[in-house]
Amino acid sequence: IAGLSQGALYSAALLQHLLELDAADFLLPETARRFEDTYDDGFNRQFVLDATRARFTVLGDVFHYETAPPDQDERSFVESLSTSVREAVPEALLPRVSTAMCQSGLAALEKATLS
Repeated sequence: IAGLSQGALYSAALLQHLLELDAADFLLPETARRFEDTYDDGFNRQFVLDATRARFTVLGDVFHYETAPPDQDERSFVESLSTSVREAVPEALLPRVSTAMCQSGLAALEKATLS
């Protein structure tokens, strides 16, 4: 931490704050949530929608739909990615991790680095 610039420290603190807001939101009753995220089987629905438009590395395996075998359709790609994430992450953390891995998490990263 001592070697980081003031701007880098600010960005890191803001990123942590934004990700904590996303993570805490899942625990609120749906009527009290700040965001409109929905979850299916523990996964943020936006993560599932974003899966084929992003590149992920899970436990050393790269998931990038653009480079997937031609015979792999979107559904099987998402299932394979979801299975790997489920193997890597404790069940209780799936909603939080999948939120961080979707556009919401990337938006938090972008906001934090625009300072």
